[in-house]
Amino acid sequence: MSLRSRLILRFSLGMPFLAAMLFIPAGTWRFWQGWTLLAIVFTLPSFTFLYFYKNDRPLLERRLRSKEKLSEQKRLIQLLKPAFFAVLVLPGFDYRLGWSPPNTASAPASASSRTSGEKGEPRETGTDSCVPNEANLNLIRQHLRGRSSLSPFRPVL
Repeated sequence: MSLRSRLILRFSLGMPFLAAMLFIPAGTWRFWQGWTLLAIVFTLPSFTFLYFYKNDRPLLERRLRSKEKLSEQKRLIQLLKPAFFAVLVLPGFDYRLGWSPPNTASAPASASSRTSGEKGEPRETGTDSCVPNEANLNLIRQHLRGRSSLSPFRPVL
């Protein structure tokens, strides 16, 4: 099998595997952090592989061999495999189950910045303005009391 075929095969088998590891625990396709990670994991190695495919094919051949020769390297790979899977699976479960609390320090500040002008005074009313109203203020008060979340991340059940 040619080097090009092996690269294409690796990407075509690897990307669905990574997507499954990210989106099955999240329970939804609307996990935007998963899509971002998938785009990064696909894009950056693609450029690297293209560069080495054009400039240093023997290096790419050696790196595609999955068998390590040194016992220390084999042991290290065996130790890092669970961490690799945890890094992919845990964010999805966090998204689904809401384990991480919202950032309570910045949420009220961002909510108040959306409802006020530059120096805290209400904006003028108009078609594109956002004037503080009772619903917004109640939402901020509930958040400060710990009863609601202003975070855009909601658990998917």
